[in-house]
Amino acid sequence: MIAEAVRKVEVSHDRTLAPQIGTLSSESSNAQQQQHNNTSGQRNRNLDYLTRTLAEIKRFRAETYYRPQLTETNSYPPLAVIYGKDTPTVFAAHVSSREAIACTDAYDDLVFRSGDGVVLAKEAMLPAGYELVKGGRISTDRGHITILGDLESVGKALQAIIKGRRKGIGLGRGLAARSKNA
Repeated sequence: MIAEAVRKVEVSHDRTLAPQIGTLSSESSNAQQQQHNNTSGQRNRNLDYLTRTLAEIKRFRAETYYRPQLTETNSYPPLAVIYGKDTPTVFAAHVSSREAIACTDAYDDLVFRSGDGVVLAKEAMLPAGYELVKGGRISTDRGHITILGDLESVGKALQAIIKGRRKGIGLGRGLAARSKNA
């Protein structure tokens, strides 16, 4: 009895980062029953949230879209990336049909790739067009939550950025030439 209570506590802690772990059939059927009880009000709130969030993402991507003229004028700052690749990260879920996506058991057949447990290593890289400063691609064995706690990696990234700035990266054409001569 105590062992079962301890196991349930452990499973609930795991679910904060990995909801697919430890799903019991009774828990699954309860979750499916609750899902069917969703009201149209909840659905409308969810759709409003999704609409708002997708619009914000679209605006963010438009604002950060690569512009070649900014590279030509040396306007982009030196950039570095710290990423994890040692923790299995969900890449996809195999589902039998579009309708099956709404079922809670649809996420039992997952496909994993390398990453930090949340972000895939490939997706942590800069978007197409942007360039990393020399020495600015730093891999860490840390997971997503503690990645910035790897002070050695953070230090390497900052050193690469500082070296890039000293070389004139991101200072514009005129300032970059003066920076190199100084």
